[in-house]
Amino acid sequence: MSSTSQTIHKSVLDPTKPIRVQMEALIRAKQAEITAGLETQETKKGVKFHADEWTRDTPNGKGKGGGGRSMVIQGGETFEKGGVNISIVHGELTPAALISMKANHKSFRINTKKGENGDKDDDDDELLPKRFFAAGLSMVIHPVNPHCPTTHLNYRYFEVGRRAGQGEDEDELEEPECWCIG
Repeated sequence: MSSTSQTIHKSVLDPTKPIRVQMEALIRAKQAEITAGLETQETKKGVKFHADEWTRDTPNGKGKGGGGRSMVIQGGETFEKGGVNISIVHGELTPAALISMKANHKSFRINTKKGENGDKDDDDDELLPKRFFAAGLSMVIHPVNPHCPTTHLNYRYFEVGRRAGQGEDEDELEEPECWCIG
């Protein structure tokens, strides 16, 4: 491992912070490290990665749902085209997503509010919302040389939790109920 890589890891991983904060810092650092490294391999002058920042509006229109940065390189002598992209998004899971998650993960809890029928049946129960946070890095690199392999990877972190109360940041989560890295 290079000293640059060790420095980046030490500067972003802090066990006193929530894992989602560490994951966001890690994928941002990795995007910078990967793009800088790939640029050193491009032999055509002036060919560099170009950034495109984007934001995600929440479906209800009441706020921002995170965003990301796409980094693209193209038209070089080494790289025909490549992208190193990150996403850091958050929001509220839809009822359909909650039901699907429950079907695929039996231990996943869905909280409901009883409907007008009370405990008589579950047909009119309302699913209570759950918050999610997702962060990821994806990369696809197409070299000009047909004998060099194309590179493709995805690295993701996903968590689900309840809203943390009525603080300033309505997107803040309590400790996650469940999470996965893939």
